Amino acid sequence: MMEKISPIKEIAQVFILNNKLFVQVENDVKLYGNKNREDANRLFEIVREELINKKRGNFIFVKDITTHQRKLLYDFLVSKGFNRRELFRHYSY
Repeated sequence: MMEKISPIKEIAQVFILNNKLFVQVENDVKLYGNKNREDANRLFEIVREELINKKRGNFIFVKDITTHQRKLLYDFLVSKGFNRRELFRHYSY
């Protein structure tokens, strides 16, 4: 995963939603699925620490979002082709 994130030179946003980690560069959004919410949080922290340690200042990390922001995020991700039902899932089996 870091091999795909490290080459990014543009401003990018890294955020989690339920059990998924997303990397957004402008209108391009990549999803990285995890087993559960705890795994998503752990992956978020690992990615954040690694990029900060590499002094990569072009990444914005967003962890906590409000219910209103989450609703807007669902709408945005659905407009990008993601399945709303899959976005709601907290666990993958």
